[in-house]
Amino acid sequence: MRNNEKVLPSWTKWIIVAIILILIASTIFLTILYNDIQDTKTEGYQQVEERVLNNTDLSSVTTIETFQSEAFFWIARGTTEADERLIVFVPEDQESDLIIVNEAEVLLEETIKNGWKENCNNCDLVEINPAIVNNKLLWEIIYYDESDRYVLEYVSMSDGEKYEELRFKKMFD
Repeated sequence: MRNNEKVLPSWTKWIIVAIILILIASTIFLTILYNDIQDTKTEGYQQVEERVLNNTDLSSVTTIETFQSEAFFWIARGTTEADERLIVFVPEDQESDLIIVNEAEVLLEETIKNGWKENCNNCDLVEINPAIVNNKLLWEIIYYDESDRYVLEYVSMSDGEKYEELRFKKMFD
């Protein structure tokens, strides 16, 4: 009686081993690349937090974001010992002064959001962030309008007046 087992040629085994090694190497490379990108996104946050805690009344920092206009800023939000909420604009230049805003003295993010909803009924809000353009303290409202355009709208933190608006039209679907 003959054995019906088929034996794979030796070159087939080498191809399978090569494919497995390529998959393992690709997985390792992509994992390292992903971690490197994530580290780059938060690079400098620790130094910003230390600078803010050492140079302001903040006792804790809750969030740190970035904003780029004519200059680069980190934006730290946090609370003081007296439970005041502050927004601190930290310029990239170490020599420049921090810009400190007490949230009680400006329009709240929720107020800006409610005013935006009244003016734009069929729009989809992405987010609202603090911003600074030409040394003016602003709220950056990011949304998709009724024509599905991506919109960056900047309004004053002090009175909610529109400062600037950028609308981007899709070129490709």
